[in-house]
Amino acid sequence: MRKMMSATIALWAGMAATTALAAEATPCVTEAEAQSVLLAIAPDAIRAVAQKCTSLPETATLRGGLATFLAPYDVAATGAWPLASQVLAKIAGPEMKGIDPATMRPMLTAMVGAMAADKVKPADCVMVERILTYIAPMPPANVAGLAIFAAASSPKGGKAPFSICPAATAAKPPASK
Repeated sequence: MRKMMSATIALWAGMAATTALAAEATPCVTEAEAQSVLLAIAPDAIRAVAQKCTSLPETATLRGGLATFLAPYDVAATGAWPLASQVLAKIAGPEMKGIDPATMRPMLTAMVGAMAADKVKPADCVMVERILTYIAPMPPANVAGLAIFAAASSPKGGKAPFSICPAATAAKPPASK
């Protein structure tokens, strides 16, 4: 179970990692803000990973069931984008000033999708499929909340694209839907 949770965290953290966000001194973000970024990029990252998993049976979520699985994530991504674009501008700082968020979104999701797909090897597809099977019944907001909570609670070690504000200063996460 712990290995599965670590794999889930790694998958979602990998989707959340972007070069543009990896600045040395970035402001912290609330859990709700981090969730909005994750929700905004999740569908395209999962689609990119699915393209690497063509060896799975057609009945797998990553193959024949992908559209059904991603439908609520697409809706959540659209709803999360307004806050996510503000968060990205906050993290990137003055470099983002004047960039149209509508232009930034397809570039960001394509870049993150490619990074997520690069991290997943064909041998990982069965594990990714199992993870998707476990999270399929959960609302996207709950999946994002769990992933961000787990990432924020894990021991610091790697270079994260942003840091989560301490709980005392963080906004309350959104309610599940």
